[in-house]
Amino acid sequence: MPERAATSPKLAIVPFKGAYGPQSVDLIAQEFAKRDIATLVGASVISIIGYDIDFADASPNTANLLQRYSEELDVDFVLTGTVEAIGGPLYPFDHVKMTMRLIDVSTGQTRWIGNYGNSIWTSAISTQGDISRGAKQIAKEFDASGADDLVR
Repeated sequence: MPERAATSPKLAIVPFKGAYGPQSVDLIAQEFAKRDIATLVGASVISIIGYDIDFADASPNTANLLQRYSEELDVDFVLTGTVEAIGGPLYPFDHVKMTMRLIDVSTGQTRWIGNYGNSIWTSAISTQGDISRGAKQIAKEFDASGADDLVR
């Protein structure tokens, strides 16, 4: 692989699974940008490579696709995840549960896992507010864990 330019992102944020995945991708990318973490984002990733990968699948085929992903996007890591809607009788709107994984595309190893969501209580007053809070929390966890150093 050719050497990457200093400003090229090392991280692609792939489309997240779940009802609120598309909104969450954009908000997490914004939070990463505030922390000076350059990314390729969501739908633009798929348009570059022309296909989507199920990162939950740990088959050899997925490992081969990860290698192609790395070469075609010129990234070292992908952030993938699921954003689930959690409804309940105690609140009038859906809360979200986010689970994120940072995958090293050269090895297929998960290098970081982050979670957000408490179906019992949140001080958010809307689903959008909970998604925004979740994006901030995921980015904060990512930064605090040192995973941000991997992708800079």
